[in-house]
Amino acid sequence: MSNLCLLFHKAPILVLTSIDDNINTTTRISKKVDVTFPRVAIILKKFENAGLVTIKKQGRMKIIVLTQIGAELKQELLKIITILHNRQSNI
Repeated sequence: MSNLCLLFHKAPILVLTSIDDNINTTTRISKKVDVTFPRVAIILKKFENAGLVTIKKQGRMKIIVLTQIGAELKQELLKIITILHNRQSNI
């Protein structure tokens, strides 16, 4: 993942790639990727503004769901991570 940090910021990549088909909340994502709650909340708001996620209020919880473009970007990022990881393994 260190080579990826040269091209991209680590926290947003971790946040985006951690969103799955389960119930995603800011707290759950924060714990999963070991990034502070306030930082994850800021990242998610930027993702929402960019059209990568939707944030739906469900009672007291805010559920984070990838949009179609967000899901496509996640898949492309996972491909890049795999390529860089495989390249590091070969060195």
